[in-house]
Amino acid sequence: MFWDHTHNNHLLNTIQNLSVQRR
Repeated sequence: MFWDHTHNNHLLNTIQNLSVQRR
């Protein structure tokens, strides 16, 4: 999956955001 590197990054960002909000 060399084409969705930005997509992966976005997903990771979203997950991190959710984790921070849940705290």
